Amino acid sequence: MKFVTIFKLKPDNIEKILQRMENIEMPKGIRILGEWLGSNRDVLVYEAETNEAVNRLEFLWMDVMDYETFPVIETRQLWQRDDVRKKAHETLHEFQSIGIRKEFC
Repeated sequence: MKFVTIFKLKPDNIEKILQRMENIEMPKGIRILGEWLGSNRDVLVYEAETNEAVNRLEFLWMDVMDYETFPVIETRQLWQRDDVRKKAHETLHEFQSIGIRKEFC
């Protein structure tokens, strides 16, 4: 399953973070797909084999950074699901029934 973790860098911990990054070994069951840094945040996109692997990854940083983790799915995969397509059509119909034009939905 794919996950995104957004780490918020704490300025007081920059030296600890940099030192740890030099020696870091990703937990077993984690495969990094991409990572970006901006606005004191590190955005990590990865696949995890288990929830335990996600927990081990978070544990590596919990003393030096705040973080938020959530599962993600590719948009095309999501829209291929019948239940999602049905709900999207129902919502559009509800908006139109109260006078919201289709181009604003």
